[in-house]
Amino acid sequence: MPVTSRLCCLQGIDLPFSLRLLFSVLFLLECSHVEAASFDYFTLAFQWPITYCSDKNTNCYQKHIWTIHGLWPSNKNGRNPDYCNNTFDGSQITSIKKTLDKFWPNLDLTKKNTDFWSYEWRKHGSCANSVEKVSTTLDYFKKALQLAKQYNVTSILSKKKITENNIKTYTINDVQSAMEGSTRFKSNIIWNENKCTPLLSEIRICFSKTFDVIDCPWPTKSIKEVKYPAACTKNLKSSKEGEYQTTNTHNFKESPTSCGQCTKPKPPDNNTADEVEVTSLSVFLLIALVFVLYVFFKKCKRSSYEQISDTMKSDENQLHPL
Repeated sequence: MPVTSRLCCLQGIDLPFSLRLLFSVLFLLECSHVEAASFDYFTLAFQWPITYCSDKNTNCYQKHIWTIHGLWPSNKNGRNPDYCNNTFDGSQITSIKKTLDKFWPNLDLTKKNTDFWSYEWRKHGSCANSVEKVSTTLDYFKKALQLAKQYNVTSILSKKKITENNIKTYTINDVQSAMEGSTRFKSNIIWNENKCTPLLSEIRICFSKTFDVIDCPWPTKSIKEVKYPAACTKNLKSSKEGEYQTTNTHNFKESPTSCGQCTKPKPPDNNTADEVEVTSLSVFLLIALVFVLYVFFKKCKRSSYEQISDTMKSDENQLHPL
């Protein structure tokens, strides 16, 4: 009999306070129990910090490595499970905190790393408890770190000559081919659209529930060209881990050459526009003048011919009078 039913049966019975407290605790535990979520596979999402920081107005943390976005229970069809348990105990991951700080940071410097981990656990990790290898908070984060190390996206792309830079572009198919060459399966490639060249944003690798790599459903294929932007070097402080920290992403946006962003063609200034207008007017007037002169001379020429003809006729009449 469920605890709730037993509590109903005990109503009206005078019980010691300790027993009432015990039954209350049991009741709360049962109420907080969540059924294991149903899902088909896992998605391990990596994000490129430079792209993430390119369109943020907050203090942002740039790193030269692909960092973990999350490990998500996913479905081939329908909505993915989320928020299966809204509690997070950060003390369970104290032993791996330094590693998480490096490979799973919160790129928004206005928030703590633990805020990001809490969010990812509550929304995604709590729905993975039906899989033994990730059934606890610690196991979940350790498994994500282990997979990220095994499938190092930064290294995978570098080996295929796909490197961060602010000039060269790559097609989505280039990135897909590099990932497939290493994992032997197709990934999902995400990019950020903008007014100029799109920026490579995320790479997602899919795993079975036994953590074997599988083809992602609807893998990305496209000849679209994207930039794999390099870090902005203006107003940044370097650290031992090869990271860059900036407290002013506004400078990131204003430095298209150094930060991998593109710019619109610069419109002509007022002086240039005036010069163009004057030149066009001069050409028009010149053409009009030539046309007027042409008509004038043609008319004059015709008048001259007519005058000569009349003179010849008059002379002829004088030579041969009637």
